[in-house]
Amino acid sequence: MKRKLTLATASLFAFAALSPALAQDAGVGVGVGAGAGVGADAPGVSAGAGTNAGAGANVGTTADQGVTGAIGATADVGAAVTAIGNDSSAQIGTMTEVSSVNVVKLSDMSANGEGSAEVQSAVSANAENIAALQAAIDANAAVKAELDAQDVEASDVVAAETEADGSLTVYVQ
Repeated sequence: MKRKLTLATASLFAFAALSPALAQDAGVGVGVGAGAGVGADAPGVSAGAGTNAGAGANVGTTADQGVTGAIGATADVGAAVTAIGNDSSAQIGTMTEVSSVNVVKLSDMSANGEGSAEVQSAVSANAENIAALQAAIDANAAVKAELDAQDVEASDVVAAETEADGSLTVYVQ
């Protein structure tokens, strides 16, 4: 019986020694739990031994709080034509912070043969709104800085959509 108890205890400690993980600056938590039991009966002489062990880990991550951007975001032709038809210069003029920028290249749509004529027609029909939008972008330092970071010139922007969360989608030629 002593031998079984020794074996159970040795197994328990071996498992506990091998289980922990390195938990440095990554926000990682490790937990190890173990138990052992030994029992004996005198008259019939029966003995038993048992072990139980468990381990768990939690990993935490943090999100980047900076501005994100995507160039070549996709949109359908209908969304592009609608955006071109909307005068968004007033919304651009009031933006004080930009949380993310998505750049949709109309040339990518045209290269796929998708609605090139529709898009060009919308651009021609809304030349005044587009000029007002480009002026609003040039006048807004926050928007201009984010577009510059994406290598987007205000003169290439033909439409823009803003969201309540501060995200901005621009359509460029």
